[in-house]
Amino acid sequence: MKLRKFLNCLTVSLFAGIVFQFPAANAKSHADEHGLDPREDSTVQYVEPFRIFDNLSFVGMEWVSAYVLETSDGLILIDSLYGEHVEHLLNGMRKLGFDPADIKAVLCTHGHFDHMGGAAELQRWTGCQVGMTPKDWLMVERGETFQVDR
Repeated sequence: MKLRKFLNCLTVSLFAGIVFQFPAANAKSHADEHGLDPREDSTVQYVEPFRIFDNLSFVGMEWVSAYVLETSDGLILIDSLYGEHVEHLLNGMRKLGFDPADIKAVLCTHGHFDHMGGAAELQRWTGCQVGMTPKDWLMVERGETFQVDR
């Protein structure tokens, strides 16, 4: 039963980014005003963290999603954001009452930097496991993305 509930939550989380659309009405004007790429502007990218349902919460940002799944064995992150946005993810977790030290695993949906770029930092900080597809591990081994330990 636990595995079934986890798989249901994982399926919902992978598709939640399609369901939850966040407006960026001020993105162009603010970013242009400050000469920023809107994806790198934390004031444009900020999305208040929220609980989706039961044990699944959104802790991502405007242009890339991240989720935290509560389990009886600890927290599982689905995607890790990247760069300074990792701090956004951690602050979002804290706002929702989670302790980032309880992260046991980071599941990277795919090897793009915006989804898995913070995984190595989180792994160093918490000792968590990092999971991704074999193809994405090959990208890591070839140095095409950020280094994490299997």
